[in-house]
Amino acid sequence: MALNLGVKPQKPAVAGPVPSMEELFDAYMDVESVVRATDLFLQKGQQIEDAFENLCIVGSALKKHASAEGLAVVKDIVRNELGTEVSVEAFKEKAKAALSAIGEFFKKIGIWIKEFFARVLNFVLRADKRIEAAINAVKALPSDAKLEWSYTGLDVLGHSGYTIETVETVDEVTKNLAAYWQADNSDGGPVDTKGGIKKEHTFWNDKIVTSKVSGRENTLKVLEAARNMVKTIPVYKQAIEKIYRQAQDDVKKAGGASDETKKRLKEVQKRTKGAVSAVHKECAAYSRTIASIITHVPMKAAKEK
Repeated sequence: MALNLGVKPQKPAVAGPVPSMEELFDAYMDVESVVRATDLFLQKGQQIEDAFENLCIVGSALKKHASAEGLAVVKDIVRNELGTEVSVEAFKEKAKAALSAIGEFFKKIGIWIKEFFARVLNFVLRADKRIEAAINAVKALPSDAKLEWSYTGLDVLGHSGYTIETVETVDEVTKNLAAYWQADNSDGGPVDTKGGIKKEHTFWNDKIVTSKVSGRENTLKVLEAARNMVKTIPVYKQAIEKIYRQAQDDVKKAGGASDETKKRLKEVQKRTKGAVSAVHKECAAYSRTIASIITHVPMKAAKEK
């Protein structure tokens, strides 16, 4: 599968004046575009996994029913269920092709990391200047200034789990994301019984909602949370890069072409894809929240009626 998100990686401009809303809108639409492309990319990865799983089931059946009669039964099942013929030779070729597809998809994850964050960082680092200007404007207002507004995104004031008051370290984020590719997940870790990250260890599990904000103090809290989202996104980039490097090393150490090695490659690809999914959802939720906040936050107090 060719991954072509049409991105020309560039170093986001961090100097200069506060960008206009038009510039921020264009940068944000690039984020939405790369998020949609990532969704399709991950769907393709799931299709590859499913195809390989089906081949493994057929392969096990072929080994188990090695007699002429047993093989005939397997052929009938495959013909009836999948509408195709099967043979040991054909199975080996399909399994080889599927394994190759998994390997190629895994390589593309490295490309995705660069392309995805090129767009996301281009937007959020520009948006940070707008947030800073808003913070300065709101701080200049009287403490009893009348500020009533709303934004659509993550509810940073009403979240019952962790709030975005501090920026997690790369090691903390990596520990959470690593659950998707580490074979041994001990009790008390970030993984739930279904193999996903527990709610308290992530933020994007919360729904995108319309949150009402009242007063100068709460407005500043929301703006500071938005700034910490901006600071957290590069941390996610470093964390997923670290996981990807570790996953690559994991595959290299396995070596050979045994069934165990194939199984390990599939597992590493699956778990790394899970980490990619978590990162892209988290960064997408942050970006959407930031975009709504900078669009709606008032920089002047409302006039008394």
